[in-house]
Amino acid sequence: MQDQAHDHVLRDDERKDAAFREVCLYIARNPERENLVEVEQYASYPFTGCLLPGYPELKPFAVDYWERFDRIASALRRDGFQSS
Repeated sequence: MQDQAHDHVLRDDERKDAAFREVCLYIARNPERENLVEVEQYASYPFTGCLLPGYPELKPFAVDYWERFDRIASALRRDGFQSS
């Protein structure tokens, strides 16, 4: 177990859609690795969530999550929220 939080800035190759989603899944499965939930039950962990400004109802395990996330993120980038 580590004593402090681990920070990691995503490299360009980790920002591509498929790679980014894999990183998100890896993080979402942390409760499994720490035996806080049973295997394949990571989505039921009550403290798993997503923070996207202005979209508190966006749930990471919803069927339409990635479609909505992609549309919102594109709009935020287009409107200057994030520099590329």
